[in-house]
Amino acid sequence: MKVSQGDIAEVNFLLPDGIFKPHPVVVLSNNSVNEYEDAFIGVMLSSTTTDDEFSFHLDNEMMSKPSKKQCQVRCQLLSLIPENQVIAKHGFLRKKHLKDLIAKINDCVFNIE
Repeated sequence: MKVSQGDIAEVNFLLPDGIFKPHPVVVLSNNSVNEYEDAFIGVMLSSTTTDDEFSFHLDNEMMSKPSKKQCQVRCQLLSLIPENQVIAKHGFLRKKHLKDLIAKINDCVFNIE
């Protein structure tokens, strides 16, 4: 299933413990990358609330479709995901908030100390 930057897609996400589990992700990579690779870079969403430096809290107004549960992006859980692994799409993250999320990921994951 084709995805676009900012989409929220359900995939079988490889967790740090080596287990695959269905989770929504936000598509971070741009559409040129997605089309060239038939894969995309996604960052995992979770309904488990954690207040740490790696969490980006989402509110329903940030998304095109409201979530039934409170959710957060786990900024450190990035993965390359083949497009054929997309189970479903659940709307998208609005552009302003996508930019804020990418800035948060750059700051907490890729910041050179």
